[in-house]
Amino acid sequence: MLSGLFMLANFDRSDPNGVIAPFGAGCSSVFYFPWLEQQNENPKAVLGMFDPSARPCVPLDTLTMAFPMKKFTTHLSH
Repeated sequence: MLSGLFMLANFDRSDPNGVIAPFGAGCSSVFYFPWLEQQNENPKAVLGMFDPSARPCVPLDTLTMAFPMKKFTTHLSH
């Protein structure tokens, strides 16, 4: 599932860096970093939930991928 989301996040870009995995708390990868990316002209998806203190809050073998809404609406306005 994650590999498919990763490919889709990069599919419409000319550069290969459509996904980032920044260091931070588990909640920052789900809320804060995607919000920051939303402010950019070409926002990136955020892979996360690597924080060891947040790992007990998600099922085993689970990571998150958050997409700024702008990634879904950019092509609709063209």
